[in-house]
Amino acid sequence: MPPDYYKVEVIYYINPHLIWVEVCDPNVVKDEYVFEQIGIYGVLPLETTLDIEKEDIKIQQCDNWITAASTLMKNVFVDSTEVWFSPTYIDRRTSIFDDNIHKYGELIIKYKNGDLKYLSKLLIKSNLAHFDVCDFHQQLSSGNLKTKLTLTKTQKIVKEIEKYYMTKASSKKECAASFKKKTSILQLAQDIETALTVTNLEKHNNQMLNKMLENKMKDLELCKDIDEESLGRGYVKSKELSTIEHSVMNNNQSISQTYSQVKTILDTATISDNDQSSGVNRESTTEIKVHGNSLSKKLNIINQIEREKLIKIQKKHKLNVEKQNVDEKFISHEKPYQQKIKSNKINSDATGEL
Repeated sequence: MPPDYYKVEVIYYINPHLIWVEVCDPNVVKDEYVFEQIGIYGVLPLETTLDIEKEDIKIQQCDNWITAASTLMKNVFVDSTEVWFSPTYIDRRTSIFDDNIHKYGELIIKYKNGDLKYLSKLLIKSNLAHFDVCDFHQQLSSGNLKTKLTLTKTQKIVKEIEKYYMTKASSKKECAASFKKKTSILQLAQDIETALTVTNLEKHNNQMLNKMLENKMKDLELCKDIDEESLGRGYVKSKELSTIEHSVMNNNQSISQTYSQVKTILDTATISDNDQSSGVNRESTTEIKVHGNSLSKKLNIINQIEREKLIKIQKKHKLNVEKQNVDEKFISHEKPYQQKIKSNKINSDATGEL
C-alpha cells in the first residue's frame, strides 16, 4: 500500500462526500481512538434522466447524490476486507467534530481476492459521478456541496457512531471517552437546546393553565341565576335555594380557592424559572411544579363535576319551558269554552225573564 495511505474502518456514510471513519493506523497510541470525517476528493454527483425530445437516456449533473451512489458504497464496503484512505485536501467548515476538520481524498478498497479499487473510479464508471477539481473547489467554497448538516441529522450520526463503539467489548469506555472529547461542543449545543426546549415548554404550559383558569371563572359566572320557577308567562327566582344551588355555591368557593392556589404556584414557578437562569437551586422549583400538577388535576376534576351539574340545570330549565308551553296551550283552549258557557248562561237568563 502507498505510504501516504492509512487504514480506516468505515462507521457511517451518507454519500461520497460525507463518510465517518475510525483510524486504525498502528501509529495511534494504545487506548486512544481517532475518529475522522472524510469525503471523496474532486467528484461531483450525476443523475440519469430520459430526454423525451431525442428519446434517449441523458446523463447530467445534479445538486444531490442519488440513492444509487449510497447503494454502491454499501456493496463495496460489505465486499471489502480492508479500506485505506489518503487525504488530499482539508476543509475546516462543516465537520461534526470540535477540530472542524473535514478531509477529502481517496479511498482504496481491498477485496477478498486481493484486488484494489478506487472508490472514485467505481462511482465514475457507474455514471454516478464525474471528476472535476475546479468545479469541486468552486462548489465547496460556495457551500453547494451540501455537507452542512442540521442538528437532527448530526444527532443521528452521533447515535450511529455510539452504536459502533458500543460493539467494542474490550474498550467501550475508552472509545466513548475519545468520541465525547472530540464532540464536546456538539454535546454542549444539545444540552442548551434541550434546556431551552424544556424552559419554553414549561412557560407555555403555565400560560395555557392561566388562560384555562380565567375561562373557567368566566363560565362559572355565566352559570349564576339559572335555577328559576315557571309561573305561566313570567318567571321569578326561587325564594329558597335548591340543593343544586347550594352545591354550585360550595363548589364555586372550592374552585375560587383552587384558582388562587394555582395562580400563586404559577407565578412562583415563573419567578423560579428566572432565578434558575441565574444559578438558583432547582429543588424548590421541583416542589412547586409537583404542587402545580396536583392542583391542575384537581381543577380538571372540578371542571368535570361542574359540567355535569350544568347539564342537569339546563335540563331542568328545559322542563320548565315545556311546562310553560303546556300551560299556555291549555289556557288558549280553555278561554273559548268558558266564553261559550258564559254566553249560554246569558241567553238562558234572558229567556227566563221573558
